[in-house]
Amino acid sequence: MRLIPARTNLLSFVSFFLPSFLPPCLVSKQHVFIDEAGHAIEPEAVGAFATLTTTTSEPVVVLAGDPQQLGPIVRSEMAKKFGLDTSLLERLVKRDIYRRRDPSGGGALYDERVVTKLVRNYRSHPVILQLPNEMFYDGDLIAAADPVRSHILERWEHLQKQKFPIIFHGVEGEDSREGNSPSWYNPDEVQIVKNYVDLLVRDTRRNRCKPEDIGVVTPYQKQVQKIRMLLRANDYDSDLKVGSVDEFQGQERRVIIISTVRSSKEWIDFDVNHVLGFVANPKRFNVAVTRAQALLVVVGNPHVLADDPQWGAMLKLCLQNNAYTGCPPPEENKISAADFLHQLPLSSLGNEDAASAAERS
Repeated sequence: MRLIPARTNLLSFVSFFLPSFLPPCLVSKQHVFIDEAGHAIEPEAVGAFATLTTTTSEPVVVLAGDPQQLGPIVRSEMAKKFGLDTSLLERLVKRDIYRRRDPSGGGALYDERVVTKLVRNYRSHPVILQLPNEMFYDGDLIAAADPVRSHILERWEHLQKQKFPIIFHGVEGEDSREGNSPSWYNPDEVQIVKNYVDLLVRDTRRNRCKPEDIGVVTPYQKQVQKIRMLLRANDYDSDLKVGSVDEFQGQERRVIIISTVRSSKEWIDFDVNHVLGFVANPKRFNVAVTRAQALLVVVGNPHVLADDPQWGAMLKLCLQNNAYTGCPPPEENKISAADFLHQLPLSSLGNEDAASAAERS
């Protein structure tokens, strides 16, 4: 079996001779290639192996995907109890043969007979990539995007800090629901999202964005509806996509605006128990922040997000780089952020020699 954990889709295959419920895969008499293997429940993945039972040669199975991004969608608590919310890919990468080796020992970081890790990132500005790289990918990723695309907004006149294309906009809004609706929205964040869209599309002197260049990511369907209604009321058409993290997996936009919604700590446990929201969900955080090519804007309550290790790290990164605006933030010593960032210059990202060495391993 050859396992390929990767940040982006490696292969795009058509499915044939297989039931429609199986994941995208290509099957021959002795080879099976499964794309997005991190998103499939294990029975779906194993079902694609059935054709190999008739081969007389040694079979080869390639799982392509990213175990650090969204896994299978499983609602049943019984199914979760028996591990169906963990993909075959994610389960295998935890086994010794597929694990990353200690770099201090020298030699390859992975057993190259069974693992290939693609490390060049062709999407994001190095500043946007840095935090998820350290959190989820052992600092192995190399920013290799075309600067014409990834650096186009690093001198945007509305940045808090030039050449640092991340903005954390703090807002102490209000968690709201309509009637008996189980979904949440935050009116203050809805308005701030619309304000940033205005700045990007209508109030920018150079490199003005088109609506289709912008994506708005938010975890609650009611917030999606409210943002869409306000944008359309201001003559933004459907080319400006507003959706959940699940809808954006595998996609990218020049600009990503994230509305985190939550402003009350009392509802965090509810979100965790029902697998909702961004807080206490590292994979959703990873997918959300890595959709951006040139600019990332986070809109949320810093006092709520500061208690989460991933969002706390993002908040601290923006505070340390003068990229924060909005309501007064919490004191830095009250931010629950693990020390994810290596003390390396950002210029180290994008070093092609380092990329070549990493891919050889």
